[in-house]
Amino acid sequence: IIMFTGISEDHGAVEVASQVAHAMALTQGSGKVLLIDANCRNPQLHNNFAIKNKNGLSDVVAAKITIDEAIRPTFVAGLFLLPAGETDAHVIAQSFSRGGQKLFDELGHQYEGVIISAPEFLDYSESSLLA
Repeated sequence: IIMFTGISEDHGAVEVASQVAHAMALTQGSGKVLLIDANCRNPQLHNNFAIKNKNGLSDVVAAKITIDEAIRPTFVAGLFLLPAGETDAHVIAQSFSRGGQKLFDELGHQYEGVIISAPEFLDYSESSLLA
């Protein structure tokens, strides 16, 4: 599991996470790679893959849907996306402060690689909780 974040929004962490996940999927052969948009304040990864930002990570941690309902295949073979979702970003912070790390541990066993795109660490506490 690898997490990418930046000091501010314009430092390219979203693009780097997306490109690393893409490259991993291309080199994994039959393995699966999961890219997670954990930036619920400013979700962007769904745009890179033409996927709606609906039913995502925030909805999973809020127990509105299951993880299987939230993960979507992309146009890259072997690469899957867990979008941020539409729920308030505070749900992420509250859930991970209460042990939400279990979700990432489970995903780490299901995928050959897990890449997390997190919000800027100077501006928001979620990155520290995710780390």
